Amino acid sequence: MDFEEYKIEKRNIERQAEKDKTALLIDFVDLNNPYKIGDIVTDHIGSIRFDKLKYTITGCDNVPTAIYIGIELKKDGTPKKRVVIRNVYGSNVL
Repeated sequence: MDFEEYKIEKRNIERQAEKDKTALLIDFVDLNNPYKIGDIVTDHIGSIRFDKLKYTITGCDNVPTAIYIGIELKKDGTPKKRVVIRNVYGSNVL
């Protein structure tokens, strides 16, 4: 094994480790997610009808959390006239 083969093998190991970490993040968030698509999710700004889910790591302690994406709702639960799509971080859900 020469130095180039070493660098290639090391890069492959690092890529696999990143894939494994991402899979672990997704599994953790999915197992701890109490909401299903179509549910209403509320934070300090307002409510949305949850249509899409993304995954992230937040905070200084690197906690995996969900990002709920959906259409913003009025207080009576109907979509706003001007359709606004926004994110609600799982750590901000009330």
